[in-house]
Amino acid sequence: LSADAVIAVDGIFWLRSDEDWSDADIDARQYQYEFKELLAQYRLDNWQLSTGIQTVTLGLADALSVSNTLNAQDLSVPGSQDIDDTVVPAWTTMATGSIGPVRLKTGLVHRHQLNQLPTQGTDFDTGMQTMLDMANLNLTQERLALENVGGFASFSGVAGAIDWQLNLISQLEHTPVLELAFNGSAAVPVALHYPRTT
Repeated sequence: LSADAVIAVDGIFWLRSDEDWSDADIDARQYQYEFKELLAQYRLDNWQLSTGIQTVTLGLADALSVSNTLNAQDLSVPGSQDIDDTVVPAWTTMATGSIGPVRLKTGLVHRHQLNQLPTQGTDFDTGMQTMLDMANLNLTQERLALENVGGFASFSGVAGAIDWQLNLISQLEHTPVLELAFNGSAAVPVALHYPRTT
């Protein structure tokens, strides 16, 4: 069993008085905590099975992998966070091991995840939530159900001077597609869709 939790205090709020900040900014950013990892692991020889809150990077890279699309991202404070810290952990079950010279990672992401967007009323608010509120639409995680589960398999290895990998992923998008309809001369959102990408 292993756990990794983060508690953070944003020092920017100490530089100016509370009156200089909106309540939404203070509530969303002054104090934060999250579990980066909370999982159970079992190892047997060169195989490992794990389940719980974790992040998964496919292939050989440990960080900044261009193929790391399994996890949603924290986009609530764009440009001011380390890119490694923007990956949102998810409830994932994964098996890893080696078949000869080939490394295998395979598993399921059990809960559909949304990218974390800026809180309404904060410095980085894009106005999207206000637009959705006017149309009576909500950004929501898809319910826990088999049709919303993400699956992945990654094969990787080394052939001479070449590192190679093959990734297979099927999952719902972390950001929904916004369906628009024209109301007079203005485009109005009418529905949110979470398409599956394979």
